Amino acid sequence: MNKCTHWERTECFELVYDDYTGESEHQWVTREECLQVDIDIHRFKCTACGEIGYYSGAARRFYEEGERSPGIKGLE
Repeated sequence: MNKCTHWERTECFELVYDDYTGESEHQWVTREECLQVDIDIHRFKCTACGEIGYYSGAARRFYEEGERSPGIKGLE
């Protein structure tokens, strides 16, 4: 299926609650977000490399080969 592994890593200084002490303090936090976005029903695209992925084999066959899948909404 999809082999794209692009993620966006950001670092920011934000207020974080400490469960142990019950206090909040500012800390550097690293966040990772997937760069894949839905482009239409049953498929998605990486905003970094442009690779298109499918949520199922039936969706791949529908978009790449034109094969209809009765009973699957949007692929019938």
